[in-house]
Amino acid sequence: RDLHSFPTRRSSDLEPDGFTAFHSLLADALLIGKGSGCYDRASFVVGKNGKMEIGEFNILNGSTFICNNYIATGDHCMFAWGSVVTDSWIDNKNMTVQQKRTLLEYAAKDPARVMPVNSISKAIIIEDNVWVGFDAIILPGVKLGRGCIVGSKSVITENIPPYAIVAGNPAKIIRYLKEDDTEDARYFAFKEYSAGSRSEERRVGKECRS
Repeated sequence: RDLHSFPTRRSSDLEPDGFTAFHSLLADALLIGKGSGCYDRASFVVGKNGKMEIGEFNILNGSTFICNNYIATGDHCMFAWGSVVTDSWIDNKNMTVQQKRTLLEYAAKDPARVMPVNSISKAIIIEDNVWVGFDAIILPGVKLGRGCIVGSKSVITENIPPYAIVAGNPAKIIRYLKEDDTEDARYFAFKEYSAGSRSEERRVGKECRS
């Protein structure tokens, strides 16, 4: 996989963009595969020990990734506007009001306004060809199987099997898709697309010359 690494930046070097809250101190803390793009205020909230790997040809469209542990996506994944993928979640049941106040006071005194990690943090694995819908939330420790689709505003609290369509809060399996994203199917799809592109180029060129 052809991944591009992004060096760690200090808070003083950050610009007001989707990486403002990226505070990882790890080497190669963010790896993004070729053809992947971040659009419409996609943002990364990454703690000092967080590491992310984004596969090839991913679309991150206005989505938010919160990482204090590890988040990895496969290839050809799409994340819709408002979707959230978080490997960290504060356990309100076991945290007192005073503990919450202490966290907020600590962040208020930090020039970078970084909230200290005092929560459940479990790695998230997202396999190839996964679609995550508008305003969906992926919670810590989840694995999304290859080719699955997460419906809009769904909340994912457990692993989703490959090619399942899920929706709801908590999400439930609606049905399964046919496994049509094999290597052979992908090869013929790219071949068909390339042939169509060349045909369109010839048509446009002929019109320009006439």
